[in-house]
Amino acid sequence: MKIAQMVDDSLANRSFKIDMNYMIPNSMPSRNLEYGYYIRVNNDSIDAYIPFFGVAYRAEYGTDDGGLSYKGPMASYQVSQVRKDLRQVNIIVKKHFDEILYQIDVFTNGRASIFVRSLNREGIQYNGEMTINN
Repeated sequence: MKIAQMVDDSLANRSFKIDMNYMIPNSMPSRNLEYGYYIRVNNDSIDAYIPFFGVAYRAEYGTDDGGLSYKGPMASYQVSQVRKDLRQVNIIVKKHFDEILYQIDVFTNGRASIFVRSLNREGIQYNGEMTINN
């Protein structure tokens, strides 16, 4: 099966993982990521283990808040075709008093660019590579 078809099927089936290898904060220098940060989608849930560097406008008191990391159900999942070789996935999650948008641009070769926006933090971008869940 071609990689492009596998990417499309994974997005439609909500079964994929993106391993992050580069981080682009808004107010700090970009840097390589070497530790195994990822976003994994499986059916109606997401497991996002990603670092955050930047400005936090509000922090939750009394929690061990992991920044933009989240594990749990998705409030919204939408896939759209932006170009012939590009699909965009918008995932929204509710976390305490925050709402986080994971905007994932996936190319047909499996490369991905992820923009994460939070109500309580400035936006941040990541680059990575998609692997397909079996």
